[in-house]
Amino acid sequence: MRVNNAAFAAATNYEMTARLNMKNVTTTNGVGIIGYFDPVNIKGYVIRFRRAGSESYCKIEKIMDSSNLETLDTCSFIPPQNDWFNIKAQYETMADKTIIRMKVWAAGTTEPTTWTKEVNDLTIVS
Repeated sequence: MRVNNAAFAAATNYEMTARLNMKNVTTTNGVGIIGYFDPVNIKGYVIRFRRAGSESYCKIEKIMDSSNLETLDTCSFIPPQNDWFNIKAQYETMADKTIIRMKVWAAGTTEPTTWTKEVNDLTIVS
């Protein structure tokens, strides 16, 4: 999916769903989704997955600038190596915070009824 970031930067409340696979991902990188990105100020949010032994993780991160990420929270989901998995993320910008909600589950299974993680970022990005 490709989104025009200039138009997307004005969005404040939205939901994204993606189907991801780690099949051809090496141990030095991973996969993820960028939920919000302001290309002018280089600010935004990303949900990243990595599978590399002790470095396996799921992280919700804030893009601080062109080379720095701040981890807002982690989740226990470790992506399967050769199977698809689903992610649903909601981004809700309010007057005093941005709420990021995430669900992640294995493909072929039922979507969870509750959010896997919910993070409140009190430093507004959008």
